[in-house]
Amino acid sequence: MNAALLCLDYCFTDGSSFLDADITQLAQLLQKFFDYVGILHTLAFFVDPAADDRVWSLLGIRYAKEAQHFVIHPRTFFHKFLSRDAQVVNPRIVMSKEEFIAAFRHCLQDRLLERVRQENIFCRQAKAFDPCLRHIALQDCDPSQCLRQHVLPDESWIGHWLMAHILQVVIYDSISWINAREDTEINRRYA
Repeated sequence: MNAALLCLDYCFTDGSSFLDADITQLAQLLQKFFDYVGILHTLAFFVDPAADDRVWSLLGIRYAKEAQHFVIHPRTFFHKFLSRDAQVVNPRIVMSKEEFIAAFRHCLQDRLLERVRQENIFCRQAKAFDPCLRHIALQDCDPSQCLRQHVLPDESWIGHWLMAHILQVVIYDSISWINAREDTEINRRYA
C-alpha cells in the first residue's frame, strides 16, 4: 500500500494528463486516481499511524520507544507540512503520540483535499468532458473553428463518458466530510 501511494502521489503531482486525454484515456486515469484517493482516504481516516510502522517508513518517521515520542526528520513530506507556517524550520521535530496522530490525520486530509480539488479543476478543463454538441447532433461543425472535441459517440464512448462522470462524482464525494468541516469552521468565524 505504501509503495502504491508514493507512486500514485507522484503520478498525480501534475494533472495535465487529464486535459488532452480522450474519454477512454480519461476514464482510465480517473480509475487510477480513484484507487489513489481510496488509499489516501484510508490512511487519513482509518489507519492508526501510531501503531503502524509502515506509516513511519512512508513518511520518514522514527518512533523512539524509550522516550515514547515520534521524531520527524527533515526533507520529508510530513516535515514540510509541519514546518509550513514556522518562521524558523526545526531540523528535527519531536511529537507525542497524541500530537503525532492529530498532525498525521490533518496532513493527509489536507493532501486528499488538495489533490481532489486539483483533479476537479483539471477535469473541468478536460476536452473529453466537453464534446462539441453541434457535431454530435448535426455533424456540421467545422473542427478548425471549434475548440471542442469532435466525436461521434458509439456505445463504448458513451460507456466511458458515463464511467468518467460517475468516477468524478465518487472521487469528489471522498472529501465531503473535510469540506463540511471547513464550511463549519468558516461559518463559526463569520456567525
